[in-house]
Amino acid sequence: MKLKRSGCKVIFCFLLFGMMLGCGGESGNGSSSSSTGQAGSKTITVNSASQTGPFRGLYDGVNAGPYSYKWDRDLSPAADEIGLTWFRVHDMAGGGIPSPGDIPQIYGDTGVGDITDPANYDFSTIDPLIAEAVNKDYNVLYRLGRSWSYPPLDSGTDPVRWAEAAHRIIMHFNEGWNNGHYYNIRYWEIFNEPDLPGFWAGTREQWFAFFDTVFTILKGYYPDLKIGCCGFAGIDREWRTAFLEYCANRGLDPDFISWHLYNYGIPEIFMTEGEAWQIEMDKHALTGENLLTEWGMFGSGTHPENANASGAAFYAAALTYMQDAPIDMAFRYRIDGNEITTPDDGGFNMINPDLTLKTPTCSFKAFKWLSENTPVRINADGSNTATGYAVIAGKSPDDRVVQVIIGDLRSEHTGYNLMIRDLPWGTATYTYERYVINDSLCLELVESGEGSGVSTFQTKEDLAPPAVHLIKLYTQ
Repeated sequence: MKLKRSGCKVIFCFLLFGMMLGCGGESGNGSSSSSTGQAGSKTITVNSASQTGPFRGLYDGVNAGPYSYKWDRDLSPAADEIGLTWFRVHDMAGGGIPSPGDIPQIYGDTGVGDITDPANYDFSTIDPLIAEAVNKDYNVLYRLGRSWSYPPLDSGTDPVRWAEAAHRIIMHFNEGWNNGHYYNIRYWEIFNEPDLPGFWAGTREQWFAFFDTVFTILKGYYPDLKIGCCGFAGIDREWRTAFLEYCANRGLDPDFISWHLYNYGIPEIFMTEGEAWQIEMDKHALTGENLLTEWGMFGSGTHPENANASGAAFYAAALTYMQDAPIDMAFRYRIDGNEITTPDDGGFNMINPDLTLKTPTCSFKAFKWLSENTPVRINADGSNTATGYAVIAGKSPDDRVVQVIIGDLRSEHTGYNLMIRDLPWGTATYTYERYVINDSLCLELVESGEGSGVSTFQTKEDLAPPAVHLIKLYTQ
């Protein structure tokens, strides 16, 4: 066997138990690690011959964009860099601000005026934003309703008139109505967080009846579109059970149920909540998709984790664990931020105004690489939800590439011993690369080399949490 590594202090070749053993370096600083082992290193095993199914693109959805109305600039180059393909039309102007796409912005008060008159609708602000997404071949999920900035919707609102206003928004974008378009937008979400008093002023029973009428009307018009509900905030879990029971009792089967979750420090909670929603949906014989239409670490304010390596390790763990949850799509909140004067602060934005990536967003870029270049998921042991340790791996369909993501949020490990068994190319020559995400590096190459001679790869590396590594092996 021959192994030649660069990016560390030594370049060597040797035989050791028929396995490859590398030299480590924390974040590419050139330091080497002992070949005799290191206390605190975690053992990680990947089996390239054991396939566990394809990856799901849970990294590729986001709220707002791809054109930032708030910043007045095209964010699609950065969106493409991290693999975003789905955009939720919600809070397009930022949180707490009247936003393009909201029913009050397009129509106004649905209780006033002729709901069928095209002159009562104004699509001038939202049209160019949707065009930016559709013309660049992105997918759109359109939230029908309102952002946080308005007074909550009164429980006395006529659901029939509200549904007819929503109907004409769909007509505008899908049927050319009122100088409209033929975009064939498939996903339409009725309302947002009705379980919060900032959106709905009535009781939950009044909301259920309101939704019942709106959903029935819209599905009557569009039986082939995906029409669902409702972006539940999840503060009161009784809403979940009561709503799903209501749907079952009324014979309603929304095409998707959507929910939101923000939590820092417990990256596995997105997996467990996705499972909890699915269990309840199955219990009530609801067959729709399970959509997480807002998610992130924090629901409000600015926090350093929104811009540092802790955030990157958190998202690497959350995205890893979510692969094993019954979640069909997920949408990060959000692509841009509320202020352009603080480009890399602790706010929500994934992308800075200059189109650079915030540090936590680098983990989404890593998952793009993993899913696009090595879409066949393979068995990887080593994850630990208790400490936010995450290991996930894949290989290419042509068996020429293997990639492994390793993220550590808060374990006591100081590094890892990685073994990849049954390399798909056997004993042929291959290239090894290691990429790092930390407070100064965004998926940057820090080490590379070549190997050959055996079908097992092994390396020892330093990794002090919080940080994320991506290991790539490939052959010609």
